[in-house]
Order: sequence, then C-alpha cells, then structure tokens
Amino acid sequence: MHSLEEAQDLLDGWFQAGCVGNIVFYRAPKQDHVYCIVEQTIKSREMPDDVRKSFERLMNHYQAERAEMFRKDGRPDRIKVVKEG
Repeated sequence: MHSLEEAQDLLDGWFQAGCVGNIVFYRAPKQDHVYCIVEQTIKSREMPDDVRKSFERLMNHYQAERAEMFRKDGRPDRIKVVKEG
C-alpha cells in the first residue's frame, strides 16, 4: 500500500525510466492508501544476452505463443503457456 504522494512518485519513476506497459492504481472505498500494480513489457532485444537466450530457449521448448510467469514465496514457481493446439 502506498500514500498518494508515494503513488505519484512511483508513477513519475516508472515514466522517467521509460517503462513500457501498464501501471494501475487502485483505492478501495474509504481508504487513504492506494495499491499499485505494474505490468511491464520487456522486448527480447532489450534483455541481457544470457537472459534473452534463456527466454528464447524456454519459449521454443514449449512452443509458446504467449506466456505468463508466477512466483511463490519469492521463487519462480510456474509458467502458464498459451499455444496453438
């Protein structure tokens, strides 16, 4: 949770960093704080070479058209893959 000022700083930092994607702020009824969700798009050409190669191997291995990754307890846990049947 963030205060209004912290949320504004997050938005400013996100924009100044040149991030691409979505940033969502949500305030529940009668609350003074907001939640922030950042969905960042990172192109493979912007990744370090070792990360890009691992990413390409993963996508190719599962013949993925799209994928969504998840963590559990701070560790990589699973990946949801979308591909043609």
